[in-house]
Amino acid sequence: MSPLYVNSPTSLIFSFTLTDTIVKSDFFQITFPPNTTFAFSIVSSSNLSIFNSGVTYNSSNLTLTIRQATTSSTKFAGTLCSITLAQYKAPPSTKTTDPFTFQVYNSAGGLKMQGSATLTASPNTYVATVTPSTFIINKSTNYSFTVTSTDAMLSSGMIQLRFPS
Repeated sequence: MSPLYVNSPTSLIFSFTLTDTIVKSDFFQITFPPNTTFAFSIVSSSNLSIFNSGVTYNSSNLTLTIRQATTSSTKFAGTLCSITLAQYKAPPSTKTTDPFTFQVYNSAGGLKMQGSATLTASPNTYVATVTPSTFIINKSTNYSFTVTSTDAMLSSGMIQLRFPS
């Protein structure tokens, strides 16, 4: 698996093993952590029949509801399943996110199963050039640093420079 870089677009894969039997009327709900940037577009799955028109995203409470197709078969405890979502933007820093919550409900809205997980993005690497005002040895000089970024940086963001020892 390749690293997840700060502010980069990616897909999310929710893999889980059923601890209870699910039937076609059971549905899934994913609640994203605060400050998530997500634009629902594609859902795919493994060992599940997802009804794509039965997928709704509520951006006010960051909740994605996923209903199964009417042709979905019963899945028993111990079945490994996954749901893949597209259009997630990685967190804006390397700070670990608050938890994503994954829940399975029955048709009456009763909670059957629940899990949570967090993400930690890797820092981006930027191209930088250093130009001295003079190349004379043992003479004080000024340096210009040019950093090229393809990423948006918040006003509270920082760039850390490490000098060779």
